[in-house]
Amino acid sequence: MPAFKVAQLPEPQPLRRVLGPGVIAAGVGLASGEFVIWPYISANVGLVFLWAAVVGVVAQFFLNMEIERYTLATGETALTGFSRLGRHWGIVFALMALLANIWPGWATSSATVFT
Repeated sequence: MPAFKVAQLPEPQPLRRVLGPGVIAAGVGLASGEFVIWPYISANVGLVFLWAAVVGVVAQFFLNMEIERYTLATGETALTGFSRLGRHWGIVFALMALLANIWPGWATSSATVFT
């Protein structure tokens, strides 16, 4: 891969040109899992775990904003940027994606067998 290049950020679009169905869909998608699962947990356990919802939403917001800034500044995805640092990052991200999708099924089926 070629070396990193420095580029200027493009000028931001006016707000009236950005608002639309895609922005609304992205807003609904951001932290929608937290807004569904945390009321359920709070109803069963109480408000003692509500702090974790706030931490999750805030951490997700800042991580997403930094990934967006990197993409705007370089014109490439964050995964491509990590791949520039070493070939092993592609394998790490592939394993993390596989484990995140496989582990819940293994845990559920194992718990079903043991119960």
